[in-house]
Amino acid sequence: AEIHKLLSEMAPLQKLEDESGGRLLSIKETQMMGKKHELEDKVLQLEDSCRGWFEDDDFFHNRLQISRDAFNAKQKTVKKKSKGSTATKTAIPRWVTPGQTKSATSKSS
Repeated sequence: AEIHKLLSEMAPLQKLEDESGGRLLSIKETQMMGKKHELEDKVLQLEDSCRGWFEDDDFFHNRLQISRDAFNAKQKTVKKKSKGSTATKTAIPRWVTPGQTKSATSKSS
């Protein structure tokens, strides 16, 4: 869970790095890249710490890949939901005074 949290924090930083395309970064962007490297190191430490004592390399790397794939699939569904929700219109509630019925508010609009 903590690894997924760190990966979520790292996603916008990775996007910034991909979009930079070799151009010089501003001071703020450079600081953000430094934070990205710190997050990557922390993720690697957490991944190594979750390795079992008698777990061989192949099994461990397969388990890590499954976890990463699950995280990526979850991120894709979250992005799809957030894109779809921006297009929907939210209903604005109307004020109802005491004694006023619901049918009276619908007739007045």
